[in-house]
Amino acid sequence: MASENGPEMQVITVPEGGLVFQTPEGRPLLVIRADSDTTHFALFAPNGRPAVTMNADEKVTTIGAFHADGVGHAGIAVDNRGGDISVSGSEGLVAARIGSRQSGGTINVSNNAGKAMAYMVAGSEGGVITVNTASGEPVVGLLAQTPGGVAIVHDANGETVWEARAGE
Repeated sequence: MASENGPEMQVITVPEGGLVFQTPEGRPLLVIRADSDTTHFALFAPNGRPAVTMNADEKVTTIGAFHADGVGHAGIAVDNRGGDISVSGSEGLVAARIGSRQSGGTINVSNNAGKAMAYMVAGSEGGVITVNTASGEPVVGLLAQTPGGVAIVHDANGETVWEARAGE
């Protein structure tokens, strides 16, 4: 295969089932695999666990990065409607996520138990910000809409204790 910026590149045809690069001791370094629907790439840490993975098919492309101990993850996923970036903590639960869709974006932040603590959503009609308790119950909510907005505060039982509306 010709290269614009240098010597000709070597072409390697990946056999059916994939291709594994490994150390002389047999430790995997890199895996490349493809079938009619999906292309897969994995780079391994020195302990043999996946460190980076990439997958692509007709619907979605994903990239994942993992800590060598197998816990903790950062990922990117993209499809024809948008994508998201997520980060997991040491417990393997998603701690933060930023997403994008045709209607707008979202930001979610969770605690170490995986409960949503705060989230923001933006859409064509306005936006929402919600802050929750440790158990995931909403306490404070802000809603922006045309022609105004709403602010709400809830007590520990979920009852509204304060509400303000603007623009109505």
